[in-house]
Amino acid sequence: MPFIFNKKYKLIGHVFQDRYKSENIENDSYLLSALRYIHQNPLKAGLSSIDGYRWSSYGEYISGKAIVADIFEILQIISQDNDAAIKAFTAFTYETSNFSLIDVTDYREEDDNIIKEYIYYPKLECRRCRL
Repeated sequence: MPFIFNKKYKLIGHVFQDRYKSENIENDSYLLSALRYIHQNPLKAGLSSIDGYRWSSYGEYISGKAIVADIFEILQIISQDNDAAIKAFTAFTYETSNFSLIDVTDYREEDDNIIKEYIYYPKLECRRCRL
């Protein structure tokens, strides 16, 4: 199917080629803002509430129970008192912010539409495998 998509839109490579970018996080303020940005993504995308998204590390931060994320290093940036840090982290996460991790200057709405079409493209029937 990627071959058909690439041929139709005169593209090469995988579907999300050239969309990845990275940026260094060089101070605590930027780190906390990046965490807020990440934790707010499910809400902004209309997938879930901040605390209701099951694949987020946010639940670890507010419960104080580290499973995957190294929450204590982050919480120590906010306060040495763990309970105060959790309370402040929760309030900070829910603050409205216009923070953007990476400036995307080459964004085109057509790109999103092309990707949506690919994701929702009906499966082609294969005679041998019956997909």
